[in-house]
Amino acid sequence: MVRCDCVRPRSGLTLVEVVIAITIFAFAVVPLVGLFGRGTTYTQVNADHLAAMHSSSSYLRALMGLPGRDIPLGSPVELNKTFGSDPANSVHIPASAVINGTQFSYRLRTRYVTRDADETDFWFVTMPAPDTTASLTAYKRYFRLELEVTWTSKMSGNTERLNLFVYKADLG
Repeated sequence: MVRCDCVRPRSGLTLVEVVIAITIFAFAVVPLVGLFGRGTTYTQVNADHLAAMHSSSSYLRALMGLPGRDIPLGSPVELNKTFGSDPANSVHIPASAVINGTQFSYRLRTRYVTRDADETDFWFVTMPAPDTTASLTAYKRYFRLELEVTWTSKMSGNTERLNLFVYKADLG
């Protein structure tokens, strides 16, 4: 048997096969690349919301730690000030702040909320010793502290708003 080595079997791809393969690959990859961009946008939107929640709750927590006489009253309260008569226990609340490239604006409203004067005080028994009664009365006057945060959404361009509020008993 005589063998001819002058003709080798052809292996490889034609130009048409390469173009078809690149086209199929492009149709699969382009939507995935779009998902990465959309995911980044959603991450920024969530980060803005979390930053607004974190900053406003920390300001409200700091205000809750102040004595009642140091809590400012007003609707709205003038911001860009430091509240609290004791330097060791004071809080500075800005009117606006930039966090992670987003401009946040704050608005604080505080007021007294009074219970109905005809109602008697609540009484709570706090683990009395045998044959004794230990009680605690609830106060009839409370502060309502409300902090509103606004910012512009990077996704829709709309103004986003977050309202947080807490109540604090007026202890003096």
